[in-house]
Amino acid sequence: MSSDELEMAKQSFLGSINYLKRMTKCDFNDITNFYSAGYDFARLTRFHSAEFTLDQKEKEEFINNFPIALEKATGLTRGLYNNMSPESMNELKALRSQIVFIKTDFTNLYSRISNNEKSIQELKKSIEELQKEENNIESYLMNWSASDGEGMNDPDDVPNLNGVPESHDWWTQENRNLWKTKNS
Repeated sequence: MSSDELEMAKQSFLGSINYLKRMTKCDFNDITNFYSAGYDFARLTRFHSAEFTLDQKEKEEFINNFPIALEKATGLTRGLYNNMSPESMNELKALRSQIVFIKTDFTNLYSRISNNEKSIQELKKSIEELQKEENNIESYLMNWSASDGEGMNDPDDVPNLNGVPESHDWWTQENRNLWKTKNS
């Protein structure tokens, strides 16, 4: 994996938050792009943490746009998974990983580079709502996994797990092994 891939992932994520901030109406595709871009950027950052930087302009864009983008995404998150069936188990696991990266990596980044305590507190409200969505997803996954013949685990639906921490323990070792021999 190259630092060029990290740069592309960073620009994709920053572009998605800038887009969400500008839009008065967002749809599920916009929110899916936000979560997917965040997922790729977060997992790739783990490979190149020493090379990860935001220049001053990027920091300002992130500080100004991330809270609004997160609020918009949080409001539509349930619609991304509410009608999923057990056959979509890996897609739901992927959404959970995307949410966790947003909740942890990007809110931690925001707290580190923002000096605005009011914005940080407002961001925490969105994180609390996002936590509720993650709890719902966890319930879905547990129910599907416990059902005989349900919760199909289609390997073709497993996203790239290189760089996804072990704390995302809803991914099995079998899922992770699918990506061991592949690049980022």
